[in-house]
Amino acid sequence: MKFCDDKDKAILAFVEKLTKSPAKMAKSDVEGLKKLGLTDRGILEVVLVTSYFNFINRVADATGIELESVMKVEE
Repeated sequence: MKFCDDKDKAILAFVEKLTKSPAKMAKSDVEGLKKLGLTDRGILEVVLVTSYFNFINRVADATGIELESVMKVEE
């Protein structure tokens, strides 16, 4: 079983771009996912989940909310 296939890699690249440089998103980004078999609904789900997590993280960062110890990432 592959851990991360081409579709997964494309989704992750899309999510990274949406997170780091949302103003640079283009129709071609969506078309690339469609070519790999994602439906409009699937792409919308990727966008909504990504956007929600980005929103929550920004709210937490802006308000100084501390992560619970089980959620902290070890550096």
